[in-house]
Amino acid sequence: MKKNQLAAQLYTLREYLTNPADIADTLKKVRKIGYEVIQVSGMGPIAEEELLKIAQGEGLTICATHDSGAKILDETDAIIERLEKLNCKYTAYPYPHVQY
Repeated sequence: MKKNQLAAQLYTLREYLTNPADIADTLKKVRKIGYEVIQVSGMGPIAEEELLKIAQGEGLTICATHDSGAKILDETDAIIERLEKLNCKYTAYPYPHVQY
């Protein structure tokens, strides 16, 4: 496996991602320990443009986002717009949002 094929799932660090300053500090630490790629999820409010700027400034690539199943299906255009702003191709579909 290549190093850039292994990503840090930021949901695991959600307690440290509550605001833009904490996000910047945490992404700096994520890069310092060797990650080059991240999946963004579980973060406090931050504009996509600011998040991308922070990530790129640390040498991190955003490989995926993580959104609710309902949002992916009901607000598809918003998801696509977010992905474009983050220069990212993929979002994770967590589970069916409807009960069977």
